[in-house]
Amino acid sequence: MSRGVIYIARNDEWDPPNRFKVGLSGYAEPEQRMRSLSATANPGKSVCKGYVLVDDVEDCERILHELLSPREGTSEYFNTPINKIVNVIRENIADKIIEDWLEDPNGRYVNMEYYDIPKNYILPKMQFDELVNNLSNLDFQKAAKFIHTNNHPTWISCGVPSEDTLRVFYLLANKNKEEEYSTLMSVPAWGYDSHPRMSTEEEINLLSEIQNIEMKKFFLLANGQNVANLLRIIGLALLKCGQNSSCEAQHRICSRELADKFKSYLWRASDETKAVLDRVEFFTPWDLDSIIEPMFYEHLR
Repeated sequence: MSRGVIYIARNDEWDPPNRFKVGLSGYAEPEQRMRSLSATANPGKSVCKGYVLVDDVEDCERILHELLSPREGTSEYFNTPINKIVNVIRENIADKIIEDWLEDPNGRYVNMEYYDIPKNYILPKMQFDELVNNLSNLDFQKAAKFIHTNNHPTWISCGVPSEDTLRVFYLLANKNKEEEYSTLMSVPAWGYDSHPRMSTEEEINLLSEIQNIEMKKFFLLANGQNVANLLRIIGLALLKCGQNSSCEAQHRICSRELADKFKSYLWRASDETKAVLDRVEFFTPWDLDSIIEPMFYEHLR
């Protein structure tokens, strides 16, 4: 029994519409295979559009290749819409799938509330290239999606963000600088690798990004669960911003804006809980745990 991934890939600059490669890789994730596919004479690069980690990977690939059509000769390329490929994978090798990182190609969950999304739907893992592509338009939701889907620790012994989480926050706070990064490890992390502490400008920038969170869009990342993890990401960003007394006014404004947004989004929560929220001057991770998370449960009653 061999374990590996079945991936869906395409070169957006080279492949015609609805042309996808469905293949296998012995790695637990498809990044290495994407790099080898991109090392060709064709312009552009191959990008993974979704994948599943499976047992019996060779048998899974054989089954899918027999079912998918039209096929280009005996190659691994198929002229088939991605939603059909996703359906064929989920319907025919479901008993072999360990992790489902297939994309949601039709955006069928976009207009849903987070609690309506099936709990067996796993949000696709976000790649670093997606995070830094068009960096000036990076927002808190996209940054949180990268942290959330890559399982970067967002809470360690004393409520301190992990080094990787700090790197993502750094990108967000400095998104308008003309800097390029090839890997997450090449991004500075405040307080690590001799990098200085967060500056006042960086703190104001990060607070502004938190303040602009669109609640419904943001909590779609929970895909029916993991609301607590998303709240921790917000909490850790606020905690990191709470270390500079010169930004106290901005922190207060951000906290009030978040409070109003939570009350509007979780409108079914009790008036008593909302009144507690009104008394919070500066949001902390503990406020999000003790006030906001229970508001989600009240909202769902």
